Amino acid sequence: MHPSTIDNIVNTPDILGAICDHCNRADLTRIICVSRPAFAAAAPRIWRSLNGAQHLLKLLSPVFKIQSGGFVLHFEEGSRDFTRFKIYAVYVQKLIVLKSWKIGETGNADFHISSWRFLVQQAKITPLLPNLEELEFAPSQKFGQDLLIWLSTFASPSLRKLSALTDDCFRGNPATLLVLLKLKCPNIASLSLGPVIRSLPL
Repeated sequence: MHPSTIDNIVNTPDILGAICDHCNRADLTRIICVSRPAFAAAAPRIWRSLNGAQHLLKLLSPVFKIQSGGFVLHFEEGSRDFTRFKIYAVYVQKLIVLKSWKIGETGNADFHISSWRFLVQQAKITPLLPNLEELEFAPSQKFGQDLLIWLSTFASPSLRKLSALTDDCFRGNPATLLVLLKLKCPNIASLSLGPVIRSLPL
């Protein structure tokens, strides 16, 4: 294939889009580095649906502190730059929240965030995930009061579906949860809360 033909391929949005539609995630992560048009074609497909918020949080350069049974994420003052975060956050349409983080090939470890305040403050200024349509809390994990913090941090007016089928969903104040949804998610259309309320259309 002539070099000019290759250049045309890697710089033509329609062709790149068609190629990306048939690629797996690993291939997309390689394509994204080829050119600016390739980034524009691959990035939305990579970041559209995330299984775990850790992919986003890593963009904020957190400090990892090991603790018994897992580790803590702490954000230093100098690392609180949202420039890289915002580049990718606009593509996220679905987020599954997990309280565990994959560590190499050894499995998962629980993690906690010690710097919620600066994340929540930033979310008050502008939605962290402005195009988020679906937010799901992994049903196999316990969140307790953290569920409200996760929701207040990542929910946005674009949210259409919330699923929190966890046994401890109502451990906090249910009224607080409903007020939060009313304020931050005026366009929500599907609400699944467990273990009491499941798949409630709105």
